[in-house]
Amino acid sequence: MNKPLQIISLGAGVQSTALMIMAERGEITPKPDFAIFSDTQTELQETYDHIEKLKKMISFPIITVTAGNIETDFLEAVNMNDHRSLVGRTATPPFHTKYNGGKGLLFRQCTRDYKIHPIQAKIKNMLGYKKGQKMPKDVIQAVIWMGISYDEIQRMKDARVHWIKHTFPLIDRKITRQQCLEYYDKLKLERPVKSSCYFCPYKSNAQWKHHKDNQPELWDKLVKFDEAIRHGLNTTRSVGRDGKPIKEAKIYVHGSCKPLKDVDFDKKSDQGKFSFMDECEGMCGV
Repeated sequence: MNKPLQIISLGAGVQSTALMIMAERGEITPKPDFAIFSDTQTELQETYDHIEKLKKMISFPIITVTAGNIETDFLEAVNMNDHRSLVGRTATPPFHTKYNGGKGLLFRQCTRDYKIHPIQAKIKNMLGYKKGQKMPKDVIQAVIWMGISYDEIQRMKDARVHWIKHTFPLIDRKITRQQCLEYYDKLKLERPVKSSCYFCPYKSNAQWKHHKDNQPELWDKLVKFDEAIRHGLNTTRSVGRDGKPIKEAKIYVHGSCKPLKDVDFDKKSDQGKFSFMDECEGMCGV
């Protein structure tokens, strides 16, 4: 029986990058066969630049896969102006919603469809299996190293398929995110930015404020995107959890359910209830 592939799931953020470097330096073994990055095509430019730098630093391959552009797919569904088409036609990010006097979240499908599934499909293909072909039972064919740190232990999850095993080298060694940052400083390496889709609703106010104050082109893009998705649920053919027709339903990227351009990121009243740590799939942003 062949040994299972050893693979790093590369989110291109602080933790998974630290894991890459530790593996390259032989501090975590065995050496991976490759790392794999699933591109939503909406990452920050800093993340794409960082991956190109990693390719020059790391001796094992970094493979990129994609399920398409999540921004384009979502906006196309929103423009249909039909809630049923929106949640059934595209993998929705957990954007914040406001309707019938209450607040809620869209059902999150983005991590599954734009991160997990493309990675699994690529690994299956590399193992020589065709799409739709059943995998042998009770055989682990790939071990995926997850870049989740000890302080984020709640994000640990088993693989959703029987032929993949998740491992958590940083957690096994009780390495925290802060220790990862100190690791970069010790090696005199540049610290990676937190990776995520540019419009990710799990961003903190500090991150939104950084975009606004320091990245005018990105901020303008964010504001336009936020406005573009606003009325994606505006249809009387849909009903809310209360069973009543949804009226004047609106979608927002920010947890305050205010237009992004109007949010005061320094006011507690404009703080969203959610943070990046609520993203618990263990695939994004690590």
